[in-house]
Amino acid sequence: MPDPTFDPRFDPAFQRGYEPEMHAPKAPRTRPKVEPIGDPPAATEPQAPELAAGEVTPQEQAPLRRGVNPYIVVLWAVGVVFAVAGVVLFVLVIFQSFSSDSSGTQPDLAVQSFRSFGYLFAAPLLTVGLATIAGVIVFSAARVSRRSRAQL
Repeated sequence: MPDPTFDPRFDPAFQRGYEPEMHAPKAPRTRPKVEPIGDPPAATEPQAPELAAGEVTPQEQAPLRRGVNPYIVVLWAVGVVFAVAGVVLFVLVIFQSFSSDSSGTQPDLAVQSFRSFGYLFAAPLLTVGLATIAGVIVFSAARVSRRSRAQL
């Protein structure tokens, strides 16, 4: 069997056909030593700027309040709007269904379409609205819990 040739890009020990007795490394590779080019700069303490009379240092200022996350505000609004729209749509469709005239005639196409639309979208609107509100409450509780644990 001919002597296998190894890919020079990779370590021969991890290639097929390598036997440690036969394929010992020729010479260990050494890296040239790198010596520093000079002394590192001396560490100096930062000096605070001089304050005029009556100025307050940054440590004495009141802590900054974190702003309100606008996405959470939008989620609250979407949840409330969807929940209210679902309830209103349910109420309108039910009132319209039971307040039609009793003359025995079929309701026109617009009334029938509104009923179908109402029955189709009222429940999902209400469900998505309540689920969004619940999700925002859980997210807010987790955020408050995380903050209180970080302060301990």
